[in-house]
Amino acid sequence: LEPFCSQEAVNLFLKQAGLPRWHPIGRTRELAAVLASEDYCNHSPLLIRTIARWCRLKAVTVGPKQALLEVLREIHSLPTGADALADDDSALESDLDHPQTRFLFDILSLMMGPARRNDSNHGTSAVFVVCLSAMAVVFPEPRRVPLDVVLLLFEQILMIEPLAADELSDAYKHRNGRSNGNVGALERRRYVGLIVEGLLHMGVVEIYEVDENEGPWIEIHHHIYSMFAIAMAQVLDLGDSFEQTVQEWHKAFVTAYFEHRIQSGTIQVASNNSIRYAVQHLPSHIFEANIKQMAETILTDNRFFESRVDKLGWERAMEIHIRDCMELQSTIDEGMSSSSEVLVVSPVFSTTATMISSFVDSNAGETQTKVADLLHVSTALYTMAFSLAEHGYFEESLAQFHAAQKYTPPDSIELQASTLYGMAWVLLVSGDSKNSLRQVIACIKLMRNIENKHQLYMEARQLHIDILHERCEYKKAHNYLKEIESELLENEENNVIELGTVLKKKGSVLQAIGRSKEAVEAFSKSIEFKQRAEEQSYGLASCFCQLGDLHLEQKAIPAAKENYEMALTTLAAVKCDPEHVSFLIATGKSRFLKNDFAHCFASLEQAREAVSVTPLYLMDQSAYDLRVVAQIFRARGRLAEAIAVFEESLALTAHRSASLERASCLLEVGMCYLEFDRIEVGLDCLKESLSVKLSKLGKSIQVAQIVTTVGQVYCMNGEYEKALDEYSVAEGILKEVAPTDTERLALVIFAEGEAKLDRGDPDGAYLAFKRAMDMLSKDHASDDVMVAEAHHHMGCALVRRNLVEAREHLQTSVSIRSKNLDEKALAESHHWLGVAMRRSGEYNLAESNLSDSLSIRKRVADGTDLVAETQFELANVYRMQGESGQALTMYEDCLNLLKTGSVMRADVYQAMGHLKFFARKKDEALLFYRRARDIRQTSLGTEHYSTAYCTRAIGIQQILMGGEDALETFQQLVETCNKIASVEACDRIRAQHDCLLAMTLLGDAYSVKGDEQEAQESWRKAQDIGNEMAKVPERGLPAPEVVQMHERRLGGDTRSFDREEAQSLLSLMFVDD
Repeated sequence: LEPFCSQEAVNLFLKQAGLPRWHPIGRTRELAAVLASEDYCNHSPLLIRTIARWCRLKAVTVGPKQALLEVLREIHSLPTGADALADDDSALESDLDHPQTRFLFDILSLMMGPARRNDSNHGTSAVFVVCLSAMAVVFPEPRRVPLDVVLLLFEQILMIEPLAADELSDAYKHRNGRSNGNVGALERRRYVGLIVEGLLHMGVVEIYEVDENEGPWIEIHHHIYSMFAIAMAQVLDLGDSFEQTVQEWHKAFVTAYFEHRIQSGTIQVASNNSIRYAVQHLPSHIFEANIKQMAETILTDNRFFESRVDKLGWERAMEIHIRDCMELQSTIDEGMSSSSEVLVVSPVFSTTATMISSFVDSNAGETQTKVADLLHVSTALYTMAFSLAEHGYFEESLAQFHAAQKYTPPDSIELQASTLYGMAWVLLVSGDSKNSLRQVIACIKLMRNIENKHQLYMEARQLHIDILHERCEYKKAHNYLKEIESELLENEENNVIELGTVLKKKGSVLQAIGRSKEAVEAFSKSIEFKQRAEEQSYGLASCFCQLGDLHLEQKAIPAAKENYEMALTTLAAVKCDPEHVSFLIATGKSRFLKNDFAHCFASLEQAREAVSVTPLYLMDQSAYDLRVVAQIFRARGRLAEAIAVFEESLALTAHRSASLERASCLLEVGMCYLEFDRIEVGLDCLKESLSVKLSKLGKSIQVAQIVTTVGQVYCMNGEYEKALDEYSVAEGILKEVAPTDTERLALVIFAEGEAKLDRGDPDGAYLAFKRAMDMLSKDHASDDVMVAEAHHHMGCALVRRNLVEAREHLQTSVSIRSKNLDEKALAESHHWLGVAMRRSGEYNLAESNLSDSLSIRKRVADGTDLVAETQFELANVYRMQGESGQALTMYEDCLNLLKTGSVMRADVYQAMGHLKFFARKKDEALLFYRRARDIRQTSLGTEHYSTAYCTRAIGIQQILMGGEDALETFQQLVETCNKIASVEACDRIRAQHDCLLAMTLLGDAYSVKGDEQEAQESWRKAQDIGNEMAKVPERGLPAPEVVQMHERRLGGDTRSFDREEAQSLLSLMFVDD
């Protein structure tokens, strides 16, 4: 109540003090001052009532006037806090530390702790406070309870609490003049009655009857009195801790009820409301007392069960009994969670099911009654089964669903359908999708026969989709989703919640089958509907996360970042534990996009550990989570860790060989193995992934992607024809299933161009890249990342053909990529632009671009071949600028970065050979050239232009050193070059130049040996090759230096092959200048 006026305050005081309204005390200034003072009552009704009751209590022995004087004297001795007092009761209601609350508590303490006359130490009574505290703790508000149960509690408290027991013993000795203070049961009950009477006179409790047949009820008068009682329980020295005190008091009540009402056989003595209270609430008190064995005993006691049904009615009794059984199971689980024991289901469930079932057998009356009983029983069993399922006890849940089926009347179609739905759900989450599918189909069939739609009809249809998804029947699931979505959209306003859920499932299926753009649309619509329904849930957070994953896959970084942040906001709104897997993974992905890699990987490692403890197998949820974690490790170049996490993901789908999630993981881990140069393992993973996706999706985008990747592996192995065949298959699939998806088509064509470039067909490569560019230009902006990719590839293809155009394309690629966050791609373009600048002699620009590339690659791909590749090119720049020392140091660093079997080591040795050649260190140059040739022969074979390059460099060095072995070297080189040139798909310009140079140098080798006839013959053949080349100028003309060599030699100038001429020939070589 609000504060009273002065007269209302006086009237309330007189009434509660038991005095008539005309009593002279009401007109005293002393009373008026206390009631009005801000230091004391401040006209607060509750404070006035409490003081009045205290006066009334004292007046019993000293009269009203003296009682008031004593109360006023004690009040004035209390501490006050006038400045902090509020003008209303709001603070009193909520703040235990507020001065008014403390003042009230002080008054209650004084009133409930009167001086003990029989105590020689002049102590105060504690028995009223202890008993009221026990009542507030054991029967927390708001709850009225039967007086009978409170009396039982008080009687037990007087026995177990030393403060109360000692006071009672002293009172007993004083009253009876005995030295022995042992109080008997009857005497204790008399004291309990006096205590309740005292509490009633103090006004802290109320006793009343609602129904004369029920028995009296008791409750604490005001909730602030309850707050006082609980506060006193916490501060009194009653046990080791308040929690222990609570447990002991509940145990006291349970013990008292068992001893005095159940075991004694005197239950009939108890009032009806006492019995009803016991059958409804006794197990709850047992749980609070932590007596699991007693809880199990009472919940399996048939008499207790029957009493519940009798007193509470069937439905209410079943609801409470099943709730208590679940509470007992949770208590058992909690007690076992930290041990190595296997969690088991309490026998209370099977016993309860038996007791429920026996209800039918024991009530076999008329048919109509029998049907009603059957319905009651089956409904109860169904309810218990669902409770078990929701808590994860699937085996016991299925048993109860089967029992519910057994007792369900034939015409109770709704209950039959509900039971089938429950069984289908439990079978699904317990891993039996085959039988789950059977049950849900039967369930939906029954539901369709019901005139008014079953309340679980839409849930059953969605469950059907989940089962199909779990069974890897993705196309069926997708078709079914489209059907449901269409139906729901017919009445969109009434189906907002259902549409949000269905569209999320649709997005997940589309994501699984690789239709990313449609998945983005589905998730976006799902979020829209969920937000319209003002939904805040894990489902909404999952939508944001999966949408973010799709955006990240499509390199739409800002959108991905926004969705991850929205996921975190949603999880925070539903009070998700920050240690939950969903929260950790969303945090990791968000931090990744913010370049906060330390916190990113800390969160992802925690998520990884959490998944290992409690993986979610259903629909590959945890497998997907781990794959996302692995993707981020891979993106940062942490391949070993990425492979480990991918393998953990695969372990979770080992039992689901047809899972598309497994296939996606196999694809990605396969790519990691390839990057680790474990080609065979990587290729096996790709082929297994391809097999799954081909069987589930047929000709599809995902299948085309894997076929493309397999082609790239063949390309890595130098099997270019196999690679081109795979690319042709992939392009054919995409043109059939996704003819408008120019990006995917372009990626396949890029791969084709790269294969042709590696095979030595730059013209074919350029045409492929040009085709991809023309395709992308039709529907992509000029600054699109895919357009940048096309420019990059065209620039690479032109580096050895047209440096001006190559630079233009590469500069455009750098410009576009610098606006995006794909640092790896930007580093690649900087690298090749640096190469183009070096080839055109612009060394400063070359050094600038290569340094930029090296900086990025060291940051995002430290210790990989990419770092060595750029460092190698930068060393070439230094070498060509005459900075031999710095170049040599960088070449040596490259060798330290590269693995022993890396083909690129040959490039480094070759460059080091050039460095030693120009430094006139012949033996060292020859050593490095031979190391380069040996690596290339092992990795690429003898008949490869790169191997021929090394052989030519060795032969040139041998001629300069005057060695006779130069002739044999060039004879082998001519044979090799002719074989290379005979291959139809070779680089014709390169092949003809190589043959020309090989034949020219063979003549020089004969000349050095003194066989001028053979020398002249070789030079004439070389001239013939040059003349053939001149007939087709678009294929390239012989270099002027070579033409001059022919003219001079055939004209009779057979001077020795010198260093200047060798240097000129070395400058004509293609792979490295």
